[in-house]
Amino acid sequence: MTSLCCSGLVCRHPFSFSPVYAENALARLPFQVLHFLLCLSFVPCIWPLVIPFVTFWVWRLSYVRSYNKAQGLLLSHIAIAGIATDLFKGILFSTFIMYDFLWSTFLRYAFRHVAGVGQLIRRFAGYVVASCSS
Repeated sequence: MTSLCCSGLVCRHPFSFSPVYAENALARLPFQVLHFLLCLSFVPCIWPLVIPFVTFWVWRLSYVRSYNKAQGLLLSHIAIAGIATDLFKGILFSTFIMYDFLWSTFLRYAFRHVAGVGQLIRRFAGYVVASCSS
């Protein structure tokens, strides 16, 4: 096993470092570590690729009325260009859903926590209720 040794000069201070391994270090990684690394590299692919694609297809298939039409729709999008287009549309669709949730959360926060707007709404609601009961 070769040892890597680096040395240099940073801000006129010499330094050097080299990897240090324990005497009883394993020659290979155990299966559990490899499985963890595989899962760790697989998860970043799920969010930007699979979830938008599935979201788009669930939305598209929710408007199909028969099994034959759904099967024809799925078979017509098997080409690479169709999959890429569906993936792009799914990313846009998922982004719109995310922004919709963020916007509604912001509006809820603004109406609940901004005192001026909240008081105006309560006054207006009280005015509407009082005028309806008269």
